[in-house]
Amino acid sequence: MLHLVGIISLIIKCYQINLQHSKPATDNLVELIEKEEIDVAFIPEPYTVHNKVVGITKRYRTFTSSVGRSRTATVVTNNQMDALLIKEVTDKDTVVVELLLGNLKFYAANMYLDITEQPDKTNKLINDILQLANTSGLLITMDSNSRSRTWLTN
Repeated sequence: MLHLVGIISLIIKCYQINLQHSKPATDNLVELIEKEEIDVAFIPEPYTVHNKVVGITKRYRTFTSSVGRSRTATVVTNNQMDALLIKEVTDKDTVVVELLLGNLKFYAANMYLDITEQPDKTNKLINDILQLANTSGLLITMDSNSRSRTWLTN
């Protein structure tokens, strides 16, 4: 007889949706998070008022840049998950969060590529995130804007 001790199955439900700065879309997302039991939501173009992401319940932890109008937000809804904003690689277009659940540690990078941004800046940022994650897991979500200069030059 085989006994398995200490094996834990971890499933983390993640969801990415571009809200296009819409309040009704934000309301629908909050309903979806609850209905589908989403653990982490990655949001390009969140709904903002006075440069603050609004419409997400305070029960959830919303991570954004603290400077200017954020074009991306990461929402952690699972209360058993520890989350820490990595400010060194977070700006109005990128939110990087260290996530811990049990013995699982990984980084989540949520990126918005501006169509006017130079690709060298984006490439350097991605390299910085890769170095940060080093031996931990890394999940990158992105609104890549097919017209971005990053895609035109590569």
